[in-house]
Amino acid sequence: KIWACGMFEHLCLMFVCLWSGIWRGGFAWDKSFLQFNWHPVLMVTSLVMLYGNAMVLYRVPLKWSRWWCKLTHAGLLFVAVLLSVLGVYAAFHTANNIPHLYLLHSWTGTSTVALFTLQVYINYSMKHNKNKYFHFSKTFYLIAIFFKTCISYLYSNNSLKKNFTNSTGVLLVI
Repeated sequence: KIWACGMFEHLCLMFVCLWSGIWRGGFAWDKSFLQFNWHPVLMVTSLVMLYGNAMVLYRVPLKWSRWWCKLTHAGLLFVAVLLSVLGVYAAFHTANNIPHLYLLHSWTGTSTVALFTLQVYINYSMKHNKNKYFHFSKTFYLIAIFFKTCISYLYSNNSLKKNFTNSTGVLLVI
């Protein structure tokens, strides 16, 4: 059921907010270590919730017109791009004395956000080709980037509160 997916995605976001807010000390936007805590929240919101909802929007039987579905799809993707870029900014502009692009998670995550941004830009800036190959490639890249997001999450090496984090990871995969 569609309500179960919504429940899981909100549960995932709630767990990530609790993890970042309580066990990692809270949130700030002052280039301190607390600024990094925005990174997991923004990435889960953008690349899991918004991007996931944009992908399945056409598969859910809604009583909306096709125009409203397209507008909602484009809006979700646009907000997801903005939040994912903000999430990368939060990770890279933090005074935590960890070299940037040191971990595999950094490389897979940065390439995922770059491909996601490029894919959204290309799809909404070019004249749409109405043939089936264009639609297939767009669908393929949507799914491939979503799986790359999941793989990037699995490569993170956050060892604080492993059981809670691993449970959140299992929820994200579901």
